[in-house]
Amino acid sequence: MDTYAIIATFDDPKEAYYLKFKLGLEGIDAYLVEPRPENYASRAQQSGPLKVQVNVHQVEKAIKVLFEVQSELKE
Repeated sequence: MDTYAIIATFDDPKEAYYLKFKLGLEGIDAYLVEPRPENYASRAQQSGPLKVQVNVHQVEKAIKVLFEVQSELKE
């Protein structure tokens, strides 16, 4: 069974998707974790931060990519 670690949380979904994209380019499988709604009917109205998670065996490489992405997003 694989174990995953959350490496970042973003309020802006564009940033979360961009990090996921950049991680994929480096061969890192990344997954987005959305906030869990209290009930399914309210999901469309609910928003919250997106979390990016990766396999624990790829955390070190993913953190390097995260720092690169942070500098790109600040520009």
